[in-house]
Formats: sequence, C-alpha cells, structure tokens
Amino acid sequence: HDVGAGGLSNAVPEIVHDCDRGARLELRNVISADKSLSPMALWCNEAQERYIIAVSQSRIEEFKKICKRERCLYAIIGHA
Repeated sequence: HDVGAGGLSNAVPEIVHDCDRGARLELRNVISADKSLSPMALWCNEAQERYIIAVSQSRIEEFKKICKRERCLYAIIGHA
C-alpha cells in the first residue's frame, strides 16, 4: 500500500482492514529522518513516501533477507 495523503494514519488502517484483522502497532519503530516528530505528527506525516506491506509471520525472515540483499530499509511496526 502506497503511503501518501493521510500518511500512516490512512495506509495502516486500510491494509489491516483489507486483511480482515486488528493490529497492535509500535510507532516508535517507524523510521524517520526527523526525530523531533511527536507520535501524532509521525502517524499523520505525508512528507516521507513509504509503502506498507503485510507479511505473514512465517515469512518475516525471508522478507528481512530480501531487504538486506536489496539494501532496503524496513521497519516492523506491528502485528495483526
């Protein structure tokens, strides 16, 4: 899910809903260049383009290996 208008506050609930799940999130795990952002500002921030994907717990290690190989930053911000 592309994160644009509405920031994480739009994209995360949409993907959780599409997976027919609930979720527990840790906003402090979100990578941000601006460490001064409050949790609310980070949740609604539209300035940093991001993508949200849902990865099955059984495939997290595979996902991490792909990210390492591709030199792609990632953060696990929650669990469904």
